Amino acid sequence: MRRGSIDIGINFTIIIIIGLVILGLALMFVLDVFKFAHEKVPDSAPEIIFHASPDNMLYPEGKELKIKPGDSTELLVSVYNYEWSEEDDVSLAFDACRSEDGIPEEGLSLASIAQKITWQRDKGYLAIVKVADSVMPGIYVCTIQAGLLDSTGFVMTSMPYHTRQVSINVI
Repeated sequence: MRRGSIDIGINFTIIIIIGLVILGLALMFVLDVFKFAHEKVPDSAPEIIFHASPDNMLYPEGKELKIKPGDSTELLVSVYNYEWSEEDDVSLAFDACRSEDGIPEEGLSLASIAQKITWQRDKGYLAIVKVADSVMPGIYVCTIQAGLLDSTGFVMTSMPYHTRQVSINVI
């Protein structure tokens, strides 16, 4: 065997080892970047421990919320898809809120992000309930609707939708 071929064999082995080390370091760097990004960007659907079902298609986390005028709070809601296409963006909205005396109250609002829901599955929504400064203390009953929104931000009642009532105690 020639001395030149041994030198080429050793050089080739060293280059392969250095290449594998660099490849390993690059992979570790890329995985760390994706891990960091995944930790910083939350999922659009919150993790829920309660689930809507075919018998209970719209399921809010609690029956009563306590909020001060001018404040807002989070409300977790689970929505079951038995009516919509998997391509439809399903959203939540308040249909109406009424005081203990049956008087409509416009100062209570609900905001959420529309989501696609897999057929015959439920999905969690993180909704924000806001109480305007003008709302007087008292107990209000609000109807949450889940469905497809029209151009004005209201659930289209001409399409399938689900409702559930929640109590909001403005303190």
